[in-house]
Amino acid sequence: MNDKIHPLYFACGKHFEYVRASLESLALLHSNHLSTTYLYIDETDQLSTEQKKIICGIFPDLVLRTSRRVTGWGNNTIAAEAKAFCEVAHTINPQSFIARIDSDIVFISENIFEHVSSSDYLYIGSKESTWRPFVYGQGGCYFIRAILASKLDHFAMDFAKIALNRIVEVQKVMRVEPFTECPEDAAIYLWVTSMTSKTEFVDFYLERKEFDTQGIRSVAHFQSAAKKSMTLAVAALKSSTNENYRHKMLIVHKLLYRRRPMIVRIFVKLLKISRSWYRHVW
Repeated sequence: MNDKIHPLYFACGKHFEYVRASLESLALLHSNHLSTTYLYIDETDQLSTEQKKIICGIFPDLVLRTSRRVTGWGNNTIAAEAKAFCEVAHTINPQSFIARIDSDIVFISENIFEHVSSSDYLYIGSKESTWRPFVYGQGGCYFIRAILASKLDHFAMDFAKIALNRIVEVQKVMRVEPFTECPEDAAIYLWVTSMTSKTEFVDFYLERKEFDTQGIRSVAHFQSAAKKSMTLAVAALKSSTNENYRHKMLIVHKLLYRRRPMIVRIFVKLLKISRSWYRHVW
């Protein structure tokens, strides 16, 4: 199979610099596997006219839409994302994929797109196993075929409740502060597995360990707190004349995992010690 992939972003005005950088990194790939890009903006925090012009300058055919809450966790976000998936799925080829992308994702290569386009699976993601034995697809970037995504209009919020309960059960054992709202990626993945067994987990995120394996590492998840590092990484990729895959990985890896300031490292160390002491005592 050789199915097209439609990027689908969710963002707000506050995260404009993130989504701009992410779209720029995506555009640098010049991938033939990609088709129309969709961007859903939170209706309570929209882009300015100038920001919209900048975004559309990166992808002239970009479809820009507004929606109710599309950032954060919880039932409102899950419902908004499910609706957006349906809207996109009903306007594209049923066999095409929708790539759900966070605004703080930087693309390094199109290797994952090549893998997805030739796949027979209905869902492809990267495993989130923080709360194992409950695992689900990491929400930064995952792929769902349109024929399946079109059925999300029947999404029952019970899946969010079940997913949250399963996460909280593990958190209680670990003695960490339990979530009060369900991560949208956990709820949607639980729904996916209730609909099909044709799912696949692939390690396509750039990680601190296993830095240069298999050549499928294609994205870096900077998280919303690392805006400066993310924008620097994309600027470096734009200015680089070296298209070598390993060279681009080195650029992004250096900024993704750059050494924290001493005061931050001391604080993190003390936090880990205090958690260890708490678990030992209790």
